[in-house]
Amino acid sequence: MSNKRGIVLRSYFSSTNRPMKERKKNQQTPGGTVCPKHGLNDRNGRRQAEENLAESESRLHALSDNLADGMVYQIDSGVDGRERKITFISAAVQRLHGLSVEEARRNPAVLYNQVIEEDRPLVARQEAEAFAKAKPLDLEVRVRLPSGKVRWRRFISAPRRAKDGRYLWDGIEMDVTARKQAELEAAQSRQQLRALLARLQSLQEAEQARLAREVHDVLGQGLTALKMDLVWALGKLSQMADAVLREQLRERLAAAGKTVDGMVEEARAIARSLRPRMLDDLGLEATLQAEAKAFQERSGMTCQVSVPERPLPLSPLQTTEIYRIFQELLTNIARHSGASRVRVILDSKGGNVRLIVRDNGRGITREQLANTNSLGLLSIRERAALVGGRVEIRGRANRGTTAILVLPLDSTGADTRHNSARR
Repeated sequence: MSNKRGIVLRSYFSSTNRPMKERKKNQQTPGGTVCPKHGLNDRNGRRQAEENLAESESRLHALSDNLADGMVYQIDSGVDGRERKITFISAAVQRLHGLSVEEARRNPAVLYNQVIEEDRPLVARQEAEAFAKAKPLDLEVRVRLPSGKVRWRRFISAPRRAKDGRYLWDGIEMDVTARKQAELEAAQSRQQLRALLARLQSLQEAEQARLAREVHDVLGQGLTALKMDLVWALGKLSQMADAVLREQLRERLAAAGKTVDGMVEEARAIARSLRPRMLDDLGLEATLQAEAKAFQERSGMTCQVSVPERPLPLSPLQTTEIYRIFQELLTNIARHSGASRVRVILDSKGGNVRLIVRDNGRGITREQLANTNSLGLLSIRERAALVGGRVEIRGRANRGTTAILVLPLDSTGADTRHNSARR
């Protein structure tokens, strides 16, 4: 309709069913006819926007529903982050949670309650941190489905603030049960392998200890007896009438005596390499000092050792593994470092025992540390893991290498035989 001033008043209903009015001036046609200018352009624009929105939602549903082991969701947590309203969730919620889209949107608490109780504090803590710092959330938790099955899920979500001040979480949830199961099986296999390795090394140490005793006692004593016989024979040479023969025998017996002396020293060295008796008789601290002194004599490197005044409460297995790791570290220094000084520290700190071995050589490189073919480094790490320890090795070019072994003290399993022997 038109008012007296020639202005057309036209009313219509918007998409929200609220009556609106347009005030449009009459337009004059070439023939003099007055025509009102309708809001067709606005309506066409709105219809196009609605069609674009519907197409975008259809595309989002198609993409999210095609995720084989995941679903897409959006959660409205309000202006303070405490609300839980699902504004979008893909149809995969039926497959992942046993709920329809309508059930999940009607009661989001059902989804949250599927997270097993032990993992809920982790979810709450990481959600609060992500909300406070406006950073993405990425966590893996277990959920118990209506069927009673427990599955592993990974949630990746990021909060953002909408124009009206409300916080929206755009996220994706993925079923990672297969990967978690594979990781668990791999961890169990590693644990079984380490247990087997520990058993094999225990048997090896026992056999080496037996051989060391045999070499020291049987072979060493036999060689000592032989040496005594040679000395006795030398003493009897003066009774021989033939001077030439007497001198020949003297030379042969003296040479044999030197050979026996060399064999005795070699037998002792073999016994020490198999397992030094002082490790059982005097303990780790004295053995490390003796080993360092022998290393210094062999290599020409200065080797300083610092050990506690009182023996550390270590189990027999810990004592053995620390000693073997120390041996391997010295071997690596002798072969690769080009060092002139070595510093060794054995101490305890914070309930742990530490063995620190530092040299002033060329410094181990990252490539050498990452070399999977380095059996020495592999042996060091595996031995440390057997006793619940860890090894950190770092090097600086032309400034040396530092190796730090850390493992927990075992006061309850300490080798009292070692302690009593050292008192």
